[in-house]
Amino acid sequence: MPRETKQRETVAQSLMPLGVGFMMFFLNGGWIVVTLLKETPSFWTNAGGYPLFLRDAMQLYYYPTLYLIVVVQIGLTAFFAYALKQQQSMLGILGLLSLGPSWLLLLICGAILTANNFSNLLSDRPLHWHPGDTRQTTPQ
Repeated sequence: MPRETKQRETVAQSLMPLGVGFMMFFLNGGWIVVTLLKETPSFWTNAGGYPLFLRDAMQLYYYPTLYLIVVVQIGLTAFFAYALKQQQSMLGILGLLSLGPSWLLLLICGAILTANNFSNLLSDRPLHWHPGDTRQTTPQ
């Protein structure tokens, strides 16, 4: 194999995990924005000015999409860990390092959800309560 081809493969192996890391970072960063919107009380009332279809989409698709993001991130982490085990150290190390900030953003997203649930429980409201949510009622 010519030396130039070998160098191109090395560069491609270096850029692929970094690209995956950036993709997951921006996806998780956007998901934090969606989570903050979901946990904002004015989002669930007409006072916030948000369209009804957005509220309906949030109720239907938020958790399935969150679970999908978590599964993809676990799969990518496992892939890069396997590459590290198979002695493809550059691919494995760069991949795991590039996914680190994404895991941090995902943990922040989980912390936001957990904090809101604790706030609801401490205020004697149902666990996933939101103002204006007609599916749940506040206990009398």
